[in-house]
Amino acid sequence: MDTARLSAGQGDIVCLVRSREAMLAYTTSAMLPIDLAVIGIVEAVDVQEGLSLVL
Repeated sequence: MDTARLSAGQGDIVCLVRSREAMLAYTTSAMLPIDLAVIGIVEAVDVQEGLSLVL
């Protein structure tokens, strides 16, 4: 999978990390000043019967 071509837009659900984990999401050895990183794009959400999901 070519991750350079993946992108999320307005209304998409994404997985985020912040703080030190956001910096670790990048493959560089430099200590970059990163506050928030998108680490995944949600393709589908399954909700159990009787539960609800509010977005």
